[in-house]
Amino acid sequence: MSMTVDIRKYSLDNILSHLIESSVIKKKWFGKSTDNYWNYLDANTTKIETELNSHIIADLLAYLYQEKKLKLGFENESNTISVNRGTGVLLIHPTEIVMITSIISEPKFMESFESYAKELNGEFFDYSKSEISQTINEFTNAISIDNQNMSIIINIG
Repeated sequence: MSMTVDIRKYSLDNILSHLIESSVIKKKWFGKSTDNYWNYLDANTTKIETELNSHIIADLLAYLYQEKKLKLGFENESNTISVNRGTGVLLIHPTEIVMITSIISEPKFMESFESYAKELNGEFFDYSKSEISQTINEFTNAISIDNQNMSIIINIG
């Protein structure tokens, strides 16, 4: 099974508590479960259509955390939803979006990131420079926001 990346924009007003609540998969004693997460996202967020290479995005997020020491303001909420979902979920605040795009626009970013990804993936590294560049550019466009009251949700898994 391959990984997918789902990126959505949402308003910061009152969504976090409802988002966390909707992320819980409720299991009933007779084996059925209720999962309202995707319905909640569809009703309360704007999905950004992308065709990102999910493995490059996963490597990029690891790079941002490990190499650039990016910290999320909504880290506890992201972790709670990730545990509830059993997949990676990141809630990215507007100031963090600016930080991410700033890191990506650094002069030696592509060289540094490619080196990191090669080391991370070892013999399994098989990304071309153009594939990395295209994915990073599309990701940057996907997370751009016009309104400082908007945030980004990234579901990866």
